[in-house]
Amino acid sequence: MSEFRDWIHQNNSLSTFGSMIERIVFRDQPFSRPFSLWLAGALGEWTGRNTLLMNGILIAMVLAAGGLIYALLRSMQMPRHVAAAALLLWGTSTPAFDLLCWQATIHDRISLLGGLSALLLVNRALQRDLTPTRILLVNLGCTVSIMLAFNSKESSWYTLPGLVCMVALWTWQRQESLLRYLSILALPILYGLYYFVRSALHLQDPVSGRDHGLAGSFKFNLWHHTRDLTTLNYSEGGLLTLSIILAAGGVLLIQQMRRRQDPSYYTGAVLLLLTLGSGTLPMFAVYAPPYYMAIPMVFFAALCVLLVHVFVSISLRWLSPKYRTSVFCLLLLTLTVMQTGRSITGYIEMKKQHNTICKTLPILRAHIPADRPLPMRFHIPGLAARFFEGTGQTVAELFLAAPNFATWPSRHIEAIFLCRTGPKPESGYYTIFYDSNADLKQVWSGTDLVWQRPE
Repeated sequence: MSEFRDWIHQNNSLSTFGSMIERIVFRDQPFSRPFSLWLAGALGEWTGRNTLLMNGILIAMVLAAGGLIYALLRSMQMPRHVAAAALLLWGTSTPAFDLLCWQATIHDRISLLGGLSALLLVNRALQRDLTPTRILLVNLGCTVSIMLAFNSKESSWYTLPGLVCMVALWTWQRQESLLRYLSILALPILYGLYYFVRSALHLQDPVSGRDHGLAGSFKFNLWHHTRDLTTLNYSEGGLLTLSIILAAGGVLLIQQMRRRQDPSYYTGAVLLLLTLGSGTLPMFAVYAPPYYMAIPMVFFAALCVLLVHVFVSISLRWLSPKYRTSVFCLLLLTLTVMQTGRSITGYIEMKKQHNTICKTLPILRAHIPADRPLPMRFHIPGLAARFFEGTGQTVAELFLAAPNFATWPSRHIEAIFLCRTGPKPESGYYTIFYDSNADLKQVWSGTDLVWQRPE
């Protein structure tokens, strides 16, 4: 992505480390990105901006998140095969695929890693004696995890309320003192209160505080994100499926209040609250890409798998455990195949449009001077416009920037304007028309037609 090329060309990581710490401490920016932006620049410097190495590190982040997901679910007393099924369901989901495909999702990757680390650390601590040393270590470890996550993206804001809910449900189940166990969250709570107050002050600015974060349409985002979570192409079906699953999770939450000793109800209650908490902010975001659901999908996938496990265990209790496990695996395999098919289909379509746009770029270079005295305006209809916003514009910038386009930072590119529909070609612009399949139709220099696709 064009943004990521900008980030990896930042200044020396050592010289910018102090300013990064200062921005984290004083929270003087409207967006929660100081750590992830610094890390992106550091990766570019440390790897010599080697694409293979940088992509390998970014992929390793997702793999590490997978390990944390499995460890967290196992620490919540989920059986091995159920935890593995939840991880598989998340890993084959559209949000996870989308997270893996975009380098600029480094914000989301760090947010995911930090949130999962804090949840795992606290959940493990709840199962051990709270010695003064352990309380101190958990406070420090959890604070660092939350601090890095919070200062990478707003999607991690669910973590602190989620930790408090986790502790509250655990003490309810064990009939322990809530205040005593909240001592392991003393420092994270203090930091969180400070951070949220500073964030609220920034959100008062209607331009800088909300433009990139919380000024979107709830209805639009709900419509699209439910499709990403449930893998159903029709949003009506996705919304119905989501409602049914969350309602079933609500039943587990109610049962948690009644049957305190069953770990399934505690796990289900925690997963339900984490799903709702992590999925709240993306519903108000300006944009609605699938990777915004990568974090909520972790808990939603685990909740789905747990519900299937509970359903099979109750409805087929007359079968032996071995056969119940077989039925469970068969149901999850069917769901995973359906989900993987949709994720791969989406990726293939994206790759197809990417290749189509790449084939048109030599034509643009042949008819548009390298110095580009006029800005470029792209007219692209339908779904191809959404693709072009995400990746096609980046490809065009790279190719048209200079012969050595692989290492050319995007900030050297003159403005490129995207218009799905708009006026006819006018003086002062290079106007490029594509069709709905992302194939080139016409190239105009001002009001002069310089190239047209043969019919």
